[in-house]
Amino acid sequence: MALDEKTVNIKVTDITNDSGVIIGYEAKYQDAGREYVISYDADFVKTGETVTKLYDVVDLTATDQSFQDAWGSIKNSFSSITKGQTLYFAEVNDSQLVVLGDENAILLRVSAWEGSHSWTGWDGTNYRNDDAHYNFHDANWEHLGNAGSNKRYIVRDGKDDILDEQGSNSGDTVNNAFTIDAILTDLNKGAFEVLKLDEVEVVQVQNNTSSWQGLDHELREDGFEPWSNSEKRVDLFKAVDGGMERIGQVAERDGFVEVYNENWESVARLVDGPGLSLEEIEGKFSCFTAAWAAIENYMPSKFRPELEANSLKFAIVNGIHSCV
Repeated sequence: MALDEKTVNIKVTDITNDSGVIIGYEAKYQDAGREYVISYDADFVKTGETVTKLYDVVDLTATDQSFQDAWGSIKNSFSSITKGQTLYFAEVNDSQLVVLGDENAILLRVSAWEGSHSWTGWDGTNYRNDDAHYNFHDANWEHLGNAGSNKRYIVRDGKDDILDEQGSNSGDTVNNAFTIDAILTDLNKGAFEVLKLDEVEVVQVQNNTSSWQGLDHELREDGFEPWSNSEKRVDLFKAVDGGMERIGQVAERDGFVEVYNENWESVARLVDGPGLSLEEIEGKFSCFTAAWAAIENYMPSKFRPELEANSLKFAIVNGIHSCV
């Protein structure tokens, strides 16, 4: 559907005098980022028209690439709002966009922030960071989610900049009780117990996922291997006196689960999963049993529990063996 084929919703209002007699009509509608107000007399003869520019409406492909990437990463979170709609986008000003649906209705409001800063590394290399962040809200400015990206370039005089590292992030806010129950069911059981979530009602969850990549290029040292890592964060809230209060956060990264309380203090570091016995680790890494026997008496007492044999569990994280 082309922009000029979009349907519009026309609202007609009666204009009356002090006696309540209709003396004219006013028709108002929005189309392609403009608001039209047309005046008529009592016989519906046009008497005037005003046009106010609201914004320029475009297809997604005409927006900044950073916004296209952000929209692609988070759009499925808004399917209950956008499903069945033909979507168009518009820039209201330098820090705000809107997502329009059928009849030019505003479905989403987006606050935008973009920035760039340069700095010099310890070895004299000049860098530039380009960042873009978008917060998505419904038509009434209720926060729904966020997405963004960051890129780090090596800046060279008289030569093209080199993309050195890049990352992205996205997240959404969940208030639906059914969806919150599903999130809590999937949450790490140890984290669930540490935060005592069975004793409190979680009324809002904020999900966030971040990822980073180190890229190979001509200035890398020999033997460099591209790397990547990611982090998933779940922030939990309860209702207090008509507002929200943080319960805590559960962050997953590098195979570990980090648990924070309401004051952002780390209260537990867990392995994501049940762990492996010493025998199971030995099956993957021969001689590990002998190595462990040689050092276990030097480990903190919590790594030498007075429990049944094989009560201590281990985990393999990116080739690193960890105790759980």
